[in-house]
Amino acid sequence: MAKLFFLLSGEHPTLPASELTAILEAEGYSFSNVEKLDQVLRVEASVEAVNAVKKRAALTRICCLELFQCRNEYAEIMKNANATPFERLLREGETFVVRVKRVKRYGESLDVLQLEKARRSCFEQKS
Repeated sequence: MAKLFFLLSGEHPTLPASELTAILEAEGYSFSNVEKLDQVLRVEASVEAVNAVKKRAALTRICCLELFQCRNEYAEIMKNANATPFERLLREGETFVVRVKRVKRYGESLDVLQLEKARRSCFEQKS
């Protein structure tokens, strides 16, 4: 099972998470370690479960593979990002783009563009 997280719509406090777990159950995907955060649901489930959520969910905005978890502090984010073997996740010829998505007003002290740029330059130096 993979660690996944889903960015949920903020339209309702409980409905998006309920919809998502109902889809996983209805599609027969087992999942565990559910953690509900503000507009985010973290679970351990099969990566294939993302396809069912993508097709059926109206209140889920983004489905993602969780690569690491840390506090919203620049140094800790960069330490974890630099320790993550992104190159193992890409097939030959594939590339990726770094995007930082702020949820509501969390991490307001962080410069999103600085994080994106710093991560890109670290990855380019490794390759």
